[in-house]
Amino acid sequence: MKNLFILFLLFLTPCFAQKGVSVQMKQHEARTDFDERPYGKDDISYGLFLDLFEGIGGWRFGATFSDDLSGLPLVDSVVTPEVTLLVVDRIWETGISLMVDYVDADGSAEWGDIYFQTQLGINFPLSDRILLGGHVFYPMESITDLVDFGFSDLDIAIQLRIMF
Repeated sequence: MKNLFILFLLFLTPCFAQKGVSVQMKQHEARTDFDERPYGKDDISYGLFLDLFEGIGGWRFGATFSDDLSGLPLVDSVVTPEVTLLVVDRIWETGISLMVDYVDADGSAEWGDIYFQTQLGINFPLSDRILLGGHVFYPMESITDLVDFGFSDLDIAIQLRIMF
């Protein structure tokens, strides 16, 4: 399955006018209403993503990594692959993601359930090809949880994108 996904990306990438690589540092909030989420308050994750854009729309493929977590007991590390549908209008960016956590806890690793994330951010151009942004994210177990939105549930991130 992993090889099929990589092959898909290799054939899909030339179809898009703009491509970029983003690195991200995200600070998570603890969510008492989201039991399987391994992140606790102020846990940090680091992400690496391939961004593909055509006009105002785009896709993001990548993953975040975190270790030394405080959310669930005995969690050693978490890798969270994600696929995001992005909409970009000048400096504004929004999107919705499908995500799943691969949790390594006390020597055994397993996949969690698929969940969603919405995002809103602003990207400032540092040059023609480099953007620096600040983003907020709202992770949720299902799309219907969007109506239970609270500012205390938001994750925040800084992001650096290099276009090529």
